[in-house]
Amino acid sequence: MAGISTLFISVLSGLCGALISAYLSYRIRMLVQKKDKRESETRLAYVYVVQLSFILAVDAWLRSFIGKLESQIDEPIPEGEFEFSHAVSVLIEDMIRNSETETFEKLQDIEKFSDQFIENLTRTYLSNDQQAELPKQTVIFYQRYEQNLKGVVSTIKLFSSYLSSNELKKLLDSAQIQSAIDSVQSLFRSAGILRAAMIEYGGIGKDEATFILESQYKAFENDVVKGFENKLKIEKAKDFLEKVGALNANK
Repeated sequence: MAGISTLFISVLSGLCGALISAYLSYRIRMLVQKKDKRESETRLAYVYVVQLSFILAVDAWLRSFIGKLESQIDEPIPEGEFEFSHAVSVLIEDMIRNSETETFEKLQDIEKFSDQFIENLTRTYLSNDQQAELPKQTVIFYQRYEQNLKGVVSTIKLFSSYLSSNELKKLLDSAQIQSAIDSVQSLFRSAGILRAAMIEYGGIGKDEATFILESQYKAFENDVVKGFENKLKIEKAKDFLEKVGALNANK
């Protein structure tokens, strides 16, 4: 009888030990999976904040540039009648429709910038599986952003087609330009809201988020300045080479 009791206790002890071991193993595995999932979420949020910061950097640069233009206007805009963007739309239409061939060719350089801008924008699309990992409110913010993003991409492509020839440019009017400006402004607003949500989702600190935005702004500004500087230097180099007769076209 004693032997049976001892055997029973041994079996019971072994079974309890196995159950405890299995439970601890399960708990550890769940904790590791949870940690890995959180790290994956943090990485996704960080990458997304960096990409959205590029869009907000473009917004900040454009606001600064337009602000400088607006400050140079001698005649103040009538308050409440229209906004500065409406005046810009009319001026852009007039400039494009009345541009000479040389000026129009320079306008077509915008298409190169737009291609780069579209490439950066489309990197921010999320799959349905990625969206499913986001908090519910953030999914709503993303859907609004994606809708605005697709609208802007379509507008950029449409405008690029208008600028592809002297004939098509006549189809572009100030109403379409103003609509495009409104679409871009909506994109900037939705990107800002989504970025804030992603910062919270990824647990990104305020200082780090500010650093990311400032870095993107400086990088974009440097690219713009470098582009203008290179274009100016190329024109000067061409004038010099034509002057000294080094170009085959002049021989």
